[in-house]
Amino acid sequence: MRLERPPWPRQPGDRWVSVDSLTESARACQDYGRRAFLTVGGKELQAFANMERMWFLVRLVESPLEPLPLLHSQVVIGRGPFTAEDERKLLQQHRVDMIVAKNSGGDATYGKIAAARALGLPVILVRRPTPPFDLPSSAIFAAPEDVMAWLDKS
Repeated sequence: MRLERPPWPRQPGDRWVSVDSLTESARACQDYGRRAFLTVGGKELQAFANMERMWFLVRLVESPLEPLPLLHSQVVIGRGPFTAEDERKLLQQHRVDMIVAKNSGGDATYGKIAAARALGLPVILVRRPTPPFDLPSSAIFAAPEDVMAWLDKS
């Protein structure tokens, strides 16, 4: 069995560009602006290295121990949940014109998606990778209580 949050569903007004990898998202972001909010994780920034025309606002959970591999960036530290209003203010304060994120689902980081919608910003959204093995849909659960109910029946 697998516990997996459902991905965020597209809503009216969303300007999503769906891609399959961070490398693809780095190539795509250059077509949508020059100031990106990156929320992909500190270990996955290499795809955005050496992009001279881009500036990145990078949110990390903890301060990085080493310099980021980005030419032009600023780091903000924070752990969700983040409200749509706070995210809107952050995006406006830094003049961000797009967001690059993984479609991780859940409520804790959804604020940036709602803020992008409200501001009319594009979101380059990395799809989830295909799992290395197939599970029947009856063995995939969206919430821990669903797993517990399934275990109780077994």
